[in-house]
Amino acid sequence: MKNKGKIATTIVIALLCTALIVTAGFALYERENGARAGRVGSAYGGAALGEFAMSLGELSETMDQALYATDGALLSSLCSRAAANAASALTAMSSLPGSTQELERTAGYINGTGDFLLFLSREAADGVMPDGTYSSALASLAGGIGTLADGAGRILTEHMDGALEMDEYASSPAEAEGESVGTELAALEEELPEFPAIEYDGEYSVTALEREAKYLEGKSEVSEATARAAAAEFLGVPQTRLASAGLADSTVPCYVFTVDDGDGDGRTIAVSQMGGVVIALTCAREPGSASLSLEEAAERSAAFLQRRGWEDMEAVSTVRSGATGIVTFAAVQDGVLCLPDAVSVGIALDNGEVCSFSASDYVMSHTDRAIPEPGVGEEEAAQCLPDGLEAESERLVLLETEGAQEVLAYELRCTGPAGEAVTVYADAADGRQIKIDAPRS
Repeated sequence: MKNKGKIATTIVIALLCTALIVTAGFALYERENGARAGRVGSAYGGAALGEFAMSLGELSETMDQALYATDGALLSSLCSRAAANAASALTAMSSLPGSTQELERTAGYINGTGDFLLFLSREAADGVMPDGTYSSALASLAGGIGTLADGAGRILTEHMDGALEMDEYASSPAEAEGESVGTELAALEEELPEFPAIEYDGEYSVTALEREAKYLEGKSEVSEATARAAAAEFLGVPQTRLASAGLADSTVPCYVFTVDDGDGDGRTIAVSQMGGVVIALTCAREPGSASLSLEEAAERSAAFLQRRGWEDMEAVSTVRSGATGIVTFAAVQDGVLCLPDAVSVGIALDNGEVCSFSASDYVMSHTDRAIPEPGVGEEEAAQCLPDGLEAESERLVLLETEGAQEVLAYELRCTGPAGEAVTVYADAADGRQIKIDAPRS
């Protein structure tokens, strides 16, 4: 922390210098065609490095301030500002050349920090201050960001002094010769501590990062032969037409098979190793001119699911992508639409064939739930709507938060003043707005 003021001053000077370098680079573009690409690339890389270091410095300083905040409004403001700094650092990082774009752990750490800060900002805005666990997590992340900020500031200074060359665009760490900005950033990444295990409502929480497929819990592992039989039945083809493409070691390990449909077209299907459930289907064929409507695609996709045992499913959206109609369904339990339990079916609009299928969301989320009783009724929930907006339909749905937590909510479908569809979700426990879908008209 003691070096941050000096580093910030260095960064400001560096940014001014890099701006001059960019200007000079464009001048050289006109006069020195042979060297212009490398010089302009170095100039842009230097500018991106300056933005990266400055954003990290501001992020670190703001997080240090947040550690001492005892007022909810102030903490919310600080965390919101720090999250914006994290987003700026990621944007600058994406503009760095060559091997510097391969720092996935650094990017994940910054992104996770920003996600946690947004969560703390929302909590503080509601008057909920961090408990001991969240305070410790914030302090841990502040330390990691401080390490990155100090290191980025040092690397920027050495680059401006000519001690470190900027990597070339499209290069890789193996191609770097000697010390460069990229190699130093890679070394800095090695100093970064592990992202703390935090249980909070965000995408970097322990629950979200370590979630397992609920639908496959308790199911037994199947052999490749059993998976092949399931794939052939799903496709409606003889097993002999399926060629094995091996076992995909993904979040849900799957046996993968291909089918040659001739003329260079083919289909690929994935079947889960646990339980033998078809997870995905893709087709290489590009559909021709459409002759079917989206309504017809929805009917065909619903019939397709029913024939394969997918019951208690309701269509929630139908969109067109080129000459393919993609219909998304969600499971219904006890009259509640469970939006996390999603299955999508793609119908080729030229001949009505199923050209894609995805049940990954369903497999990750579906389970027999104990759905709670709502704390408020439909009329009370509708009071969350702003003036001029009225609910045209209401129903109970389950939503999934970024932290993979489920919330019972009222889905209030409305029409906005410009005729656009607006859907507001109110927490069924207390009627508060928790989500708004308002696509551009």
